[in-house]
Amino acid sequence: MPRTLPNTSVYENLKSRGLEILTNETLRQNITSLYSFSYHNLIDFEKQDDNIFQYGLFIPEVTKAFHLTSLTV
Repeated sequence: MPRTLPNTSVYENLKSRGLEILTNETLRQNITSLYSFSYHNLIDFEKQDDNIFQYGLFIPEVTKAFHLTSLTV
């Protein structure tokens, strides 16, 4: 399953130098929104999708393959 792994190093460097070095306010807002909001939401969505896959499809099928006759502790 593909994963979103944004390269945030340039954005982090830009933040450390100060976002105000970008004189275009719209560009500054769009870049900040992309890295601070959109990428985080996409990654969270992928995690939720993965949970549905893991617990809804994968684990039930794997569980069917195992037959426990006894459990000792």
